[in-house]
Amino acid sequence: MLIENCSIFSRKGIKKGSISIENNVIGRIGKALKKGRDEERIDVNGRLVLPGMVCAHTHTYSAFAFAFPAKDKSEDLEGILKNLWWQLDQCLDRETVYWSAVLTSRRYLRNGVTTLIDHHASPNALRGSLSTLAEGFKKFGIRSCLSYEVTDRYGEKKAREAIRENERFAREFGGGRKDEMFSALFGLHASFTLSSETLQKCFEIANKLDVGFHLHLAEGKVDVTDALKRFKKPLIQHLMNEGILNKKTLAAHCVNLNKKDLQLLKKTNAKVITNPRSNANNGVGMMPLDGMLREGITVGIGNDGLGYDMIEETKALQCMHSLSAKRPSVLSSEILNEILFLNNSKIASSLFKKKVGEISEGAYADLVIMDVKPFDNKLNLMNLDTSLVDSVIVDGGWKIKNKKFVFGLEESEKEIERVAKRIRKKRLQF
Repeated sequence: MLIENCSIFSRKGIKKGSISIENNVIGRIGKALKKGRDEERIDVNGRLVLPGMVCAHTHTYSAFAFAFPAKDKSEDLEGILKNLWWQLDQCLDRETVYWSAVLTSRRYLRNGVTTLIDHHASPNALRGSLSTLAEGFKKFGIRSCLSYEVTDRYGEKKAREAIRENERFAREFGGGRKDEMFSALFGLHASFTLSSETLQKCFEIANKLDVGFHLHLAEGKVDVTDALKRFKKPLIQHLMNEGILNKKTLAAHCVNLNKKDLQLLKKTNAKVITNPRSNANNGVGMMPLDGMLREGITVGIGNDGLGYDMIEETKALQCMHSLSAKRPSVLSSEILNEILFLNNSKIASSLFKKKVGEISEGAYADLVIMDVKPFDNKLNLMNLDTSLVDSVIVDGGWKIKNKKFVFGLEESEKEIERVAKRIRKKRLQF
């Protein structure tokens, strides 16, 4: 496939040129590429071409939350976990896990998101659940790195089963071993629901498999106070002692951290993921982004399962920090682009066989054609929105073309409606 007359977003800004796709990767990028024999040729007439976007932390299991409203008002993070999410995850069976992935794939692709780093939970449909998720993602073809959250809140037996699920999936799919569309991390819920003994078991297996951890870190104050109470150590120090924080670790949220915490976190080389809309919705605060950037910590962005639009998520990051500082546009366009595109690409690329989320030769051919023509070589995300997504390519193949999915949706729409009704019925019985 040859895509001509593009405005290509890259690390150095927007440049004019053409992109050739060879099998599932980007072959050549240049101004005068020759069309190969029988090669599909697309002229995008100067429109913007972005790399397929990455969501660096999400929860696909939350897809049917629209059919599962919280019954009680929650006063804090623990409340919303107990009143909603820890009830929803217990209602999931294998079928709902599968259709959660299908529903999620459709909505992310519609918004130009082609890669997910997912953190899963379905305690009553645990064994094989990551493979079920992968099966659902494969239906529409979205790239994903999967993990299962280990927690002690459902008892030792479930914790052991969750450890085995992470181990099984990582052995089979880690690093794109079996299928380059999938990879694996080792999921942990959060320190405040995990014993030292469970963390030690997780470390032993993850270390043996050479796989990183994916966990929630300091999302709520409870994570910080619990570490001091149970382990007599600050949270970051406790997790460092357990071997959980290292260069392969993805730590989501990182809200309730002080200057000393950030200095320690920097030493671990862990990567952190901000989730601004979820943090605002749960009232937990904001990641200390200025401090993270000063320390040189890699900051990516996810959505914690709230929504499917990474451009709007990045706009929310700008709005929250500008409101807090009481200054307009406190984060530069360069910082926003770095977090959404460059850092998310860096994070995802470390998990797969080839580069993900960037337009470069040899990277996976995951591309988004936007229905807009740039006026200069700078990308301002605050002026973009995903209603402008015209076409989406994943792994070298069309998923959306001229604003229409290339595959039928009728069957999945009926099944999603049926499953949503089942979830609703379970909610009424819970």
